[in-house]
Amino acid sequence: MHASRAAHCLAPFARGDGAIVMLHQVLPGAPQPFEPNRILRVTPEFLDQTIRQVIEQGYDLLSLDEVADRLAMGTPSTRPYLCFTLDDGYRDNLVHAYPVFKRYGVPFTIYVPTDYIDGTGELWWLALEKALSVLDHVDMTAEGGPGDLPLSCARSRDKAYHAIYWWLRGMDETVARRVVRDLCRVAGIDETGLCRDLIMDWDELRRIAADPLVTIGAHTRRHYALARLGAGAVRVEMSEGLARLEREVKMRQSPADRRVEDGGQYVINVRVFAPQRCGDLLIAVSLVVQPVANETAQMVEIAQYQVPNRRFARRGVEVFRRLVEERIGDGRKAGQMV
Repeated sequence: MHASRAAHCLAPFARGDGAIVMLHQVLPGAPQPFEPNRILRVTPEFLDQTIRQVIEQGYDLLSLDEVADRLAMGTPSTRPYLCFTLDDGYRDNLVHAYPVFKRYGVPFTIYVPTDYIDGTGELWWLALEKALSVLDHVDMTAEGGPGDLPLSCARSRDKAYHAIYWWLRGMDETVARRVVRDLCRVAGIDETGLCRDLIMDWDELRRIAADPLVTIGAHTRRHYALARLGAGAVRVEMSEGLARLEREVKMRQSPADRRVEDGGQYVINVRVFAPQRCGDLLIAVSLVVQPVANETAQMVEIAQYQVPNRRFARRGVEVFRRLVEERIGDGRKAGQMV
């Protein structure tokens, strides 16, 4: 389909109305031999090429608020649209991604776990990568782990990383994070220092939030996988993260227009891994397969995807996969859910 250009010809008839692209880090530099989380990084050049290509292809580049408004209209769009989001509040979003978006006047959303901005969060998947990069072997036989794993070369480290990562993903996240903390202690890695090095602080977040192009989205407090938490814990994670953002970035949710009332152009939205209700928030973005609009609720739920190419049952937002395939070559997705 791709080589014959049939996908391009059929796109107007088979695609959804638009796409929401999820990114994490935007950093320059070539891939390293051992870099399992490279899947969560794109270069500024890649982002620039992406924006130029979608503009050339006639896409409307919308803010998340504008996507929700367009979906709520209930009528097909005359032009496809694209919305950019970035997870977790990495400092490189300010240093490297922001100038690219600003150059083209493209709106984007940054979803922020507030513990990360405090510098106390656990970027456990990156801490695991860093620990394995300095150790020569790791014994994970305890608690039913993947065993004693050699770390003699990039290939063995990569194999060990994926074995441990997916083992951790299968257990209670509190336990998984403790396992990574213990491993960092053995490797001499300062896990919270990693967070302070990589994530924006509150002053940096306020600086980027002052631009009308930027939406700051609530991404819980501790960045736990909400689908694995009980309903009470989910509400606490969401409400505490949102309340902290409102205090620190001087935001208030206006149910009438989703904008702060005192003259600013900030928007707060909620980014969740499972569809939840939290107060009178109007927009939720989820990685869960579901209809993109709930017609009986005030809050619009938008499904956000990276791969693979699927369409939703009602007023779909299709996955923007073809662009990633063309630019990366091997078809790897530009991120993974962590």
